[in-house]
Amino acid sequence: MGGAVLLVAHGALADGGRAPTAVDLDAARRQSVDAVEDARRALAAPGTARDPRTPPTTTAPHRKLPQVPTDALTADQAALRALLDQVRVGTSPSAPAPESGAMPPDPTAPLVFVSLSMPDALFRALADEAGRVGGTLVLRGLVDDSLRETVVRLRAVLAPDGQASAPASAPEPAFAIDPTLFQRFAVAAVPTFVLPLTPVAACDSTGCPVPEHVRLAGSVSLRHALGVIARDARDPMARDLADALAARLGAQP
Repeated sequence: MGGAVLLVAHGALADGGRAPTAVDLDAARRQSVDAVEDARRALAAPGTARDPRTPPTTTAPHRKLPQVPTDALTADQAALRALLDQVRVGTSPSAPAPESGAMPPDPTAPLVFVSLSMPDALFRALADEAGRVGGTLVLRGLVDDSLRETVVRLRAVLAPDGQASAPASAPEPAFAIDPTLFQRFAVAAVPTFVLPLTPVAACDSTGCPVPEHVRLAGSVSLRHALGVIARDARDPMARDLADALAARLGAQP
């Protein structure tokens, strides 16, 4: 039947139950073909409703993407690298940048918990002392959630007016940006001084381990804090370690 739909009128068998003749069937066939052609023409006409069996076609609106100036992007990256190189205590180039989540280079070196909201002079003094004993300055987070802003602020504090805060030969502290350290050592105020007695391990899937340690909080120098620990700590290991570190700073516990 050529794929045509056979339509039989409801009244075709109404005439006394008479069976359709060949003429009737041929007429019905022609009506079916005509009906299908009419439907096709109607669907092809503009503004005609879509066949509900046909999935809709969605075309996303074309939007022009912003063009990023290559030269400006390259210059911005170079400026950020320069800022990272200049964050140190003592002089400008070749200093380690603060690194989020980085563990202290010496896992038993003193941790000095600080904030860039502290007085600049106190921050510089603590950075100088921490560098001299291989300690780490620990920040809770980034300034305005931006590494660039954090580095700019550090440079402004450590080298005001572009001047180094210590001689070029002065050792420099490590920096860590790690809120988990604040949590692990229950640091509620800055500055806080933590002297680990066992290595500080990184967090893993089981959590963040808390090593044995001695903690002291107060707006004092690292030299003073080590002297107090060397004198008053209950753990002999803590006293000996603090005494040795204080001696490197020239302190008398």
